[in-house]
Amino acid sequence: MRTLFVAGVSLSVLGSLAHADDETIYVTGSRIARPDLQSVSPVLIIDRDQIDISGANSAQDLVSLLPQAGVPGLTDTNSNFNTLGGGVNQANLRNLGHQRTLVLVNGRRHVGGLPGSPVVDLAMIPTPLIERAEVVTGGASAVYGSEAITGVVNFILADEYEGLEANIRYGDSFAGGAEDFDASIIAGTGFADDRGNIVVHLGYSDRGALQSKDRDISANDIERSPFGAAGAYVIPGSGLFTQDAETSLFNKGFVLPEDG
Repeated sequence: MRTLFVAGVSLSVLGSLAHADDETIYVTGSRIARPDLQSVSPVLIIDRDQIDISGANSAQDLVSLLPQAGVPGLTDTNSNFNTLGGGVNQANLRNLGHQRTLVLVNGRRHVGGLPGSPVVDLAMIPTPLIERAEVVTGGASAVYGSEAITGVVNFILADEYEGLEANIRYGDSFAGGAEDFDASIIAGTGFADDRGNIVVHLGYSDRGALQSKDRDISANDIERSPFGAAGAYVIPGSGLFTQDAETSLFNKGFVLPEDG
């Protein structure tokens, strides 16, 4: 009897090897489902009909509607003074931080949306092509590692699309400002007697700016605001400094209750 060790093979290769009756085959590193990794864990599934009913315009809007989701640190309408993350949409399950939420597309890890970070920008996922979304919040880190401490969001995209679809949306607030415009077009067709399918998605999104000074409720910083009007500056070895209101010199130690 021959023993064959196969590493990293795919299911199609195994299918051709499994016909040998006198061989013992050991497989490692494949995508074949392992019974020892299967466990009873609740999975929330949102199908295409529910996505359409929700009116979500982006994948982040869809995730934010879930009871398992917390408030993301970065969205397309709030960057928390982070100039490097403007317009980024993140998932934050259980409100424990986006670094602990794993986002998959068709069961595979997706490219990160921030420089030097694996955190996925949900705006990169075309919402009209989402067939369903699967959310697991229990025991996911045992399989996926520390990235999935709070859970996994897996977006399944349609693998077959026929026809042409166009979407246009415009929105504005009653108080004015922050107008937004979205337009997208999807085209798909089958080929080779429907053994293959090609889909093209083009989208354009424009979000208008709305500054805090444009609303009376946020025009002025409240007491203890962490963002001082005169700023806070770091002097290595000496701490934070800001402008002295009496002398106009930037030599006053920054005190949060006074200078925020």
